Parts: sequence; structure tokens; C-alpha cells
Amino acid sequence: MLQSGINKVELAYDIDSDDFFRFATRWCDRGAKISKGNDHFVVSLKGFSIPPNE
Repeated sequence: MLQSGINKVELAYDIDSDDFFRFATRWCDRGAKISKGNDHFVVSLKGFSIPPNE
């Protein structure tokens, strides 16, 4: 979803800590911000180009 250009995603599923930190490292390096919502983590992207620069 993030790669398709959606700029705010709520992680409403269970992932283990290793997968979460891999995900966070990949997307935070690209400028994402991860915050704790009411029930889940929320990933926000600002100024994200489509297609993403890898």
C-alpha cells in the first residue's frame, strides 16, 4: 500500500518484533513516520514520490 502511493496506513495486523523493526527501518529510511494510534501503529509518508526512489 505504501509503495502504491497511499500516504497513511494503519498497521491493523499482528507482526512479530523482528518483522516490525525490518519494516520500520526500511520505511523510516525513506522518510516515513511511525506513531502509535488508538489501537495500532500508523505509518505516514510526506513528500513521497511515485514511483519510489530506491
